[in-house]
Amino acid sequence: MEFWTVLFSKFIDWLFHFFKRKHRPVVRLYIEPNIINLEDIDSEFTLRFYIQNNGSLMTKNIILTMGFSGLEVIRDFPTFRRIDVHRGGTPSIQFNSGGTPLYPVKNRNTYIGELAFRLNKNKERIDIRYDIVAENMGIFEGTYPIKINKKPKN
Repeated sequence: MEFWTVLFSKFIDWLFHFFKRKHRPVVRLYIEPNIINLEDIDSEFTLRFYIQNNGSLMTKNIILTMGFSGLEVIRDFPTFRRIDVHRGGTPSIQFNSGGTPLYPVKNRNTYIGELAFRLNKNKERIDIRYDIVAENMGIFEGTYPIKINKKPKN
């Protein structure tokens, strides 16, 4: 009888280990500001970029790739690398954390840089397409919408 009790206990432990929730990092991109106020279409504006780990496991080797359709990148930040050539001429930026760990801390963003832009077309909304890849995490693809408000000149 004791043999079967031990065997059943081991089986239950194995089931718990097999089906338990796995701890993973969840890296997300945040951009400030969400709304841009421009006086004319030739005005420059700056966006600040942040990443955050909302998961339950530390990660490193984060690679973030962003594509900006309808925008012209005027100034970039030293942490970003231009990869327009690899994306068919679309203004694109890549960030690589270089092995720096990103710990899971809720409501705490890590600043990675800023870019200055100019609109190429008369749009009311911009969608920034991005991909994030990190250690122990699959590829996350997303779109970040930014609203454009045009103020008339006084």
